[in-house]
Amino acid sequence: MARETPFHKIHVKCAGEMVAEHGWLIPQHYGDMEAEVRACRETIGVFDESSCSRIRVGGAGGAGALEKLLSFNIRKLAEGKQRYGVFCNEQGGIVEDGMVQHQGKSYLFIGNPQNRERLLNLLQEYNHSSEVKIDDETESTAMITLMGPKVVDLLKEKMPFDTDELAEDVVLVRNYFFMRIVIAQNRRPVPGATLILPAKMAAMGWELLEKYGEKYGICPAGFRARDMLYKEGGIPRYGEELNEDINPFAAGLEDAVDLDRSFVGSVALAEMGISQDQ
Repeated sequence: MARETPFHKIHVKCAGEMVAEHGWLIPQHYGDMEAEVRACRETIGVFDESSCSRIRVGGAGGAGALEKLLSFNIRKLAEGKQRYGVFCNEQGGIVEDGMVQHQGKSYLFIGNPQNRERLLNLLQEYNHSSEVKIDDETESTAMITLMGPKVVDLLKEKMPFDTDELAEDVVLVRNYFFMRIVIAQNRRPVPGATLILPAKMAAMGWELLEKYGEKYGICPAGFRARDMLYKEGGIPRYGEELNEDINPFAAGLEDAVDLDRSFVGSVALAEMGISQDQ
């Protein structure tokens, strides 16, 4: 049976067309996909992306555990920053892709719903240290993605704490009363930001965004609008353009790969890189 995200009742109230996908009930649209896309381009579109996996890797050996698997050098990722990366198989094919956030004492990986269990198994398979702590926070947290040119204005005006440091690929971790809120600004596929908050506070968070975002033209948006924006932006999606038979070079993801170190798939990718240069 498909799981419901913490925002499910809100989607139903807003007449969202719900479908089961990768084990979750998600909103495809709210009746007018064109209006949802237009909001993302001109004002603010708000997406429920709680179905995306959120896996925390921490402990004294957290960076070392990720270093064995990630395509980029995790040691170069500064605290309070995020970077896009991929996990590969030994042949260089893409097993998973997503964002890695350095949140101080730990790293949070945000990935695709269909690869959640597989990535957890992969992390356990390549980690043999008792100093590494791996936690699946997918169901204990909720995630909202805001897209549109008015997003930063809304956050800086209405967030109950200082957001002056908010900039592209900056990760802010803030405690507000008993809530731990994570905000990260990004530009994929359009300017916007991602918010992660406790699942128990999800409904309140969504309602506040709708209330404060009304003057900015905020609009709930479904996955069809999101997929259209990704296609327009030429951003590959896992399960479509990305899979285990596609390597990062073939997918145009060279910037996500650092070949100055060893990781799963690095030997195969280095050979591909040499053949491309010749």
